[in-house]
Amino acid sequence: MTETTSRICTFRVNGLLLGLKVSDVQEVVKSQHITPVPLAPPIVLGLVNLRGLVLPAVNLKWRIGLQSTENDCGIHVVLRHGTELISLPVDSIEDVVTLDNHRRANPPENLHLSLRDACAAAWDLGNQLLLELDPERLIRQRDSENT
Repeated sequence: MTETTSRICTFRVNGLLLGLKVSDVQEVVKSQHITPVPLAPPIVLGLVNLRGLVLPAVNLKWRIGLQSTENDCGIHVVLRHGTELISLPVDSIEDVVTLDNHRRANPPENLHLSLRDACAAAWDLGNQLLLELDPERLIRQRDSENT
């Protein structure tokens, strides 16, 4: 990656093309059982065990204002932000794309407020829009829901 490009790991959630900078993705894993946590806020789906490391699984659909579905396909993007790791269940993994920074724009004003608040940027890919999520905002929302 250079100053003029960004590498984004892309995935789909309820049909939306979302992404995180590659530097913020620890790994992508399949088939992670989510253990529910009694009395947890709605943003916390539960806990996942990643090779002995217990991580919170964040309800990304709820966080960005989408209808949550029960058919979790078991694909998780493990987000690393500073020293924190969280698991984000997603519908499918797409690709890692390298994009010219001149294509980076602010998220559209007509997005649902929760989705717009979670986005760092929007990327015009020609035939579709890629919404880049902001890890700090995802972590901050989870922490504010836990207080």
